[in-house]
Amino acid sequence: MLGKVKTIICFNPKKRLINIDVDGLATRTYAVEGNRNYKRWENIKVGDYLTGLEWFDQEARIIDADSQISVLK
Repeated sequence: MLGKVKTIICFNPKKRLINIDVDGLATRTYAVEGNRNYKRWENIKVGDYLTGLEWFDQEARIIDADSQISVLK
């Protein structure tokens, strides 16, 4: 899937909520420093377009933080 990063909310220096627009749906994922998948998300910025997004829970609109994402240039 393709999505655009809308907002990033830092709960503390180690946990971020990343809100992503996917085909008009408001979705989200969490990036937690210390988790193996954090490297994928640490340099994401608001406005970035991401490819490779996969659902963790489609009904709850949660993106899998283990998705193999890429930032479109």
